[in-house]
Amino acid sequence: MTPEFSNEAVKALVRDILRHFVGHGRAISWAALADSTWNGDGHVDTWERRLRSYVEADGPMMPLDTAMRIFSALPPSAFQRIARRMGFVTAPLRVELGTTVRHAVAACARFAANGAEALQDGHLSHVKLASLSHDAFELGPIINSIAGSGSALR
Repeated sequence: MTPEFSNEAVKALVRDILRHFVGHGRAISWAALADSTWNGDGHVDTWERRLRSYVEADGPMMPLDTAMRIFSALPPSAFQRIARRMGFVTAPLRVELGTTVRHAVAACARFAANGAEALQDGHLSHVKLASLSHDAFELGPIINSIAGSGSALR
């Protein structure tokens, strides 16, 4: 085990992240974090006290299921701090609210038609490539919106 992944180093990293993002005047309050991550066991106030224990110097090691619930409730930049420590770069998943399958299929069809037209003469110029790249980037949030949500299947 490398030193930066020791139990104490990981606890310190999580402690620092929680101190930065959770509390009065920060991204989320302790009460709101408890409400959004509580699994229904015991009482929510007991859960809030448990969450607060993770910022104590001698606090417990956070279980993985708890970490996943907490980091899904925090802003993406909180998880990005963990990912950076592991040597990864992350980007927040972009979505487009109100997207339907019909909207996504139409957008994909436009992208395919524009791509076919751009490739028609057999040469893809830098201008056409830039335009298709932009269109593909704009298509990402539309696809992301329906990929993980059954509610958009209309």
